[in-house]
Amino acid sequence: MITHYLTYRGVQIDLLRLDQIRPHGNKYYKLKYNLEAAHAAGASSLLTYGGAYSNHIAAMAQIGQQEGFHTIGFIRGEELEGKPEKWSATLREAAAHGMQLHFLSRSDYKKRHNPDFIREVQSKYPSAYLLPEGGTNELAVRGAEEILQGIDTSSYAHIALPMGTGGTVAGVLRSRPAQSVLAMATLQGDWLRDEVARWAPVDHLTLVQGHKQGGYGSVNDELVRMMNALFTGQFPENLPSGEPLVDDAFAKAESKMKLKEKLKLKSDGTKKLDEGFNSSDGRLYSDSFDKSEVQVTAGVLLDPIYTSRMVQMLLIMIERGRLRAGCRIFAIHTGGLQGITGANERLARSNCPLILTS
Repeated sequence: MITHYLTYRGVQIDLLRLDQIRPHGNKYYKLKYNLEAAHAAGASSLLTYGGAYSNHIAAMAQIGQQEGFHTIGFIRGEELEGKPEKWSATLREAAAHGMQLHFLSRSDYKKRHNPDFIREVQSKYPSAYLLPEGGTNELAVRGAEEILQGIDTSSYAHIALPMGTGGTVAGVLRSRPAQSVLAMATLQGDWLRDEVARWAPVDHLTLVQGHKQGGYGSVNDELVRMMNALFTGQFPENLPSGEPLVDDAFAKAESKMKLKEKLKLKSDGTKKLDEGFNSSDGRLYSDSFDKSEVQVTAGVLLDPIYTSRMVQMLLIMIERGRLRAGCRIFAIHTGGLQGITGANERLARSNCPLILTS
C-alpha cells in the first residue's frame, strides 16, 4: 500500500506502508528466511538480544510463537530482573507471547559478539537458533531484498528509509534501485556506511545522520509535536535547528546535478530548469509544482524511533534546500508502531505531551 503522505515546498513524499502490509513491518522480511533456516535445522527455539523497547524482540516473540518456536530474549538491563512492574510495554507483550526473558548487565550485554560468550550461550541452549541484535544477518538482508519486489519506483527521485542495524537498507540496496537510497540513521558514527557495505554495494547509498536528540531511543517534545501535527493533518510549526549530516555521495550527486543545469541552456542563451534526469542518474524532477503548497494526509501513525525521525530529517532537508522542489520521494514506513505504547508511558512519567493515536 502506497500513501501520498505529504507535499512541502514542491517536494512530494509517498509512503510505502509496511506497517499495513505485513505484521511488524520490515521485521517480517528480516525473519522470513531465518525462520525457514531454523525449521530446516530442527531448532525448537529462537534466541536473540535486544533492549527493553526493541521492535525486533516484539516481532520475534509474536512471529516465533506463530511458527511454533519457543523464544528466548536476552535483554539489556539487569535492574529489570524480577520486576515485571517496571517492564516496558514491549517486554510485557513479548512475555505474553511466551518469550523467556533473561536480563543482562550492561557489561555482560556488550559481550554478545564475543566468540566465547556465543559458545557459552550455544552450549546452554543447544536446540536454539541464534539471531543477532536487530536481526541483521545474511538471511535477513535476503528477505529485505523483497520489500520493493513488484513496485515501480522509476518516477521517484530518491528512496528513503530509516536505518538501525542496516539490514533493511542493505536489502533495499541489493534490489538495485536506479535512484539513490537515503538511509536516515537513528545512530551516529563513521562506521554506519561500513556496516551496510558488509552486506550490499553502497554506490547508491546516501547516509543521513540527524542532530542528536538525547541518544538512541529518546523521544522529546519536539519530535512528539511534529508527530501529532502530521497525524492530525497539519504541518509542524517549527522544525529543529541544525543541519543533518549528509555523506559525500549526496554532495557529489548535488554537484553533478548543478553542473548539468548550468550546461543545459535555452536557445536564447538563458538558463533552463532541467525538467528531468533519466533514471540511470537516479533523480527525476518536474517544474510543474507550487512551492507554497503544503498537504498532509491525516491519520498516518509514525513510530517514535525510526519512521518519525526519517520524516523529520526529510523535512529538514527540504527546508534547507537539500531536496529540490519538484522531486518525488519514495519513503518506506518500516512499522514499529508497537513502540508507541512504551514511549507514551515514558512521556507520561515525565509529564510530557503524549503521542496521539486516535
